[in-house]
Amino acid sequence: MPADSSLLMFLFLHLSVWTGAQTPPEPQLWQPYPSVFGTGGRNPKVSCRLAGGRARLGGLIRSWYRLSDQDGRLQFVLSSQSGKAASYGPGAGATAQERFQAEAEEDAQGRAVFSLTIGGFQTDDQGVYYCAVWFDSRYVFGQGTRVIFQDSLPIRQPPSLSLYSPRPQGGPGGVSVLCQAQDFFPPQLRLRWLLDGVPPRQPVTEVQEKGEGAVVWSVLTVPGGQLDRGVRVACGAEHLSVDPDLQPMGYVETELRRERVHPGWQSSIADTMLAAQGWYTLATGLSAAYGLILSMFALIRGCKRARAQEKRRGKIVLGASGAFVKQIH
Repeated sequence: MPADSSLLMFLFLHLSVWTGAQTPPEPQLWQPYPSVFGTGGRNPKVSCRLAGGRARLGGLIRSWYRLSDQDGRLQFVLSSQSGKAASYGPGAGATAQERFQAEAEEDAQGRAVFSLTIGGFQTDDQGVYYCAVWFDSRYVFGQGTRVIFQDSLPIRQPPSLSLYSPRPQGGPGGVSVLCQAQDFFPPQLRLRWLLDGVPPRQPVTEVQEKGEGAVVWSVLTVPGGQLDRGVRVACGAEHLSVDPDLQPMGYVETELRRERVHPGWQSSIADTMLAAQGWYTLATGLSAAYGLILSMFALIRGCKRARAQEKRRGKIVLGASGAFVKQIH
């Protein structure tokens, strides 16, 4: 093989290995509504937004799964891909092509959105529907949307949000921030965090208290490094009453920054604390000694008074046995 051909083959192989190693970032799926409702005359529509990584619909296999309320099994509903016919699974039933419609488009902001509309909606169709895309030989799932059958559409009550955060003090550690949502309906709700406008990577603890007066609260730990630089912490709600395009208006936020103490002040404060501790110890010791002296003086004075009273009432003599005997006049 000529030398030029060998060089070209070498460069081609190394370039292929290098480009193959550059795996695109994993796409993120966001289902903005935790719940949607359908009635006998209104078909529910479940939406899913694609962000991050390959945020384009072309070439991606888009799927829908349902976690059934009847048997608790995760069932495959359908898969679709641009330019190809959809394939249906057992979760769609016998009349799948007539009842389940998958759509894909880009919204006004250029974001990729795909959706599932359930026609002829009935109680057996209830469950949690998950969107998914096939990426890097595995499925990436959304958060899930509960689809509920109801005779009439519910009244939507937006949540009241509260954000509680401590004042960061000195030290390298982070702080925990609490976000709480209450007074909302329907009861399905998720809380969403942003740090400087970006979803955090660290895990979040979320607890939902159901029943009358449902409350959802979530705790996020802000790392110490971000506190040193200063960070804007925001918490918002994903709810049927909140328009996801206007959701930033519904966020509550706060600014967190660790209080800095000058090194010279730190040493001065430490010296002052040590001196104060020494003076406190000395004062405590003197107070105890003074109390002991007062107690001894009181005891001696009491003994003198007792002997004086004995002398006034009688005379003390030494008996034959060597014991003290009081002689009464």
